[in-house]
Amino acid sequence: MKDLLLGARGKWQDSNTTWLKKHGRIKARDVSRPSRAPSTARDVSRPSQSSPKVMVLAYLQNKLRLRLLVVYPWTQRYFSSFGNMSNVAAISGNPKVAAHGKKVLGALGKAIDNLDSIKQTYTALSELHSEKLHVDPENFRLLGDTLIVVLANKMGAAFTPEIHAAWQKFMAVVCAALTRQYH
Repeated sequence: MKDLLLGARGKWQDSNTTWLKKHGRIKARDVSRPSRAPSTARDVSRPSQSSPKVMVLAYLQNKLRLRLLVVYPWTQRYFSSFGNMSNVAAISGNPKVAAHGKKVLGALGKAIDNLDSIKQTYTALSELHSEKLHVDPENFRLLGDTLIVVLANKMGAAFTPEIHAAWQKFMAVVCAALTRQYH
């Protein structure tokens, strides 16, 4: 399942690296292959800020939060403490929105790492959104749909029907896990 979610090994990074190079986000020297395998867990878990993986995640985080809050403006009501979100520029420059986007992608990464126990992984998060934040569960589906659109747009032809189906199934499970604590 992870292979379908992330694409064929290398294909995801290569297609995104090409896009980032084309749009001036990275330079060729930033994507050279490492000469040695990572020697410690720290080398693997903490990529440099200029690595393609970090840049792709930053791209997804920015596009996801912008698209969700602009296309579905009523979702902004849950973020009233974030300050000015009156237009695209205000949303894209808002550090609280950026921090929340990072949390969302981190939570999705956690779900990918725990595919066999997503409901258990998201129990506390479901409780938080249900009991404290009172988020309408429909917003989780909107987030999933928006993520799939952003991924498809980013990956282009590499976003095959199989990858699309895998992401739809994954997001359906994530949505079910997030709405589990709702009454």
